[in-house]
Amino acid sequence: MRSFIALSLALAVVSGADAAPTLEIVPEEILVAPGDTAQFEVRLVDATQLSGFYLELGLTPEPEATGSVGFLSAFGHDDPQYCFHGFNDLFQGMVIDDDLLAVGDMTSPPDIEVTTTAGVNDLLAIIEVETSLDAWGAFEVTIDAAALELFDQYGDDIPDFAQTVIGGATIIVPEPGLALLLALGALLARRRAGIGQ
Repeated sequence: MRSFIALSLALAVVSGADAAPTLEIVPEEILVAPGDTAQFEVRLVDATQLSGFYLELGLTPEPEATGSVGFLSAFGHDDPQYCFHGFNDLFQGMVIDDDLLAVGDMTSPPDIEVTTTAGVNDLLAIIEVETSLDAWGAFEVTIDAAALELFDQYGDDIPDFAQTVIGGATIIVPEPGLALLLALGALLARRRAGIGQ
């Protein structure tokens, strides 16, 4: 039995070391009311020798969606879980269009490299979006794989860059009646908990 446990632990260590980087949007489903704002995070897990990154996010409405969702800003480099927290960095978040956002950073000096670990230092950016008053339906948030750059101190791709797993998310804007019910439910829950009295 002890040899089985030792073998299982050894396999876990080996498989963890060989894990491809995972770039994800958290949460995968973002619920936001019409005319309101919401935030989500872009996280990179299991990247090694990371000295800089560049990525582009896009917003695409599903065919039945109405109104619009647009990018407002990107920030997060002051967060303790930011990948380069504690180092000098050159963070830039730029809204190119309502449906296109570019985010990039690199360490300064560039010879600093980090390994990202889930829940420790895997945050790349916090993104804020805004919905129009007439918005309704689903809007897909994607990371453009062709524009993605994850590089080391020499400007070369990080190890296992070609195997990077890229996730996406969906922004859901409920019908106005449902949004009102959700807001009333939240207000009722706060009153029952004694918050805001």
